[in-house]
Amino acid sequence: MEAPGYDFYANEYGGVLIAEEDWRTYAGPAMAYLARLTATCRVTPYAPDGRERAVCAAAEALHGLSEAEGRAAVRSASIGSVSTSYDATRGGAVDLTPKGKAAALLRAVSLYVHVFAGVR
Repeated sequence: MEAPGYDFYANEYGGVLIAEEDWRTYAGPAMAYLARLTATCRVTPYAPDGRERAVCAAAEALHGLSEAEGRAAVRSASIGSVSTSYDATRGGAVDLTPKGKAAALLRAVSLYVHVFAGVR
């Protein structure tokens, strides 16, 4: 399966979070994630275009994680005698640990495909 184009993302999926010039940046890794998931689990789309929609959802999740990582870059700040520290693995309410990222991607694609990770 080839990654859905930006036209599908914007018009069929209804996506607005990712700009057209950034689409391939996120669609490629989203496709790789779905391919890896398909290789290790049974993945069944809920609708005929479920896989394409799952790629779009994963791309938006990756975009959101990327945005959250940018916000989590500050680890500490000091003004005069007052200082504070931040957990660099958390981007607000977004869990940026590897386990948290994996969970976010799985939640995103699970809206459009059923993922069975049990015994085949």
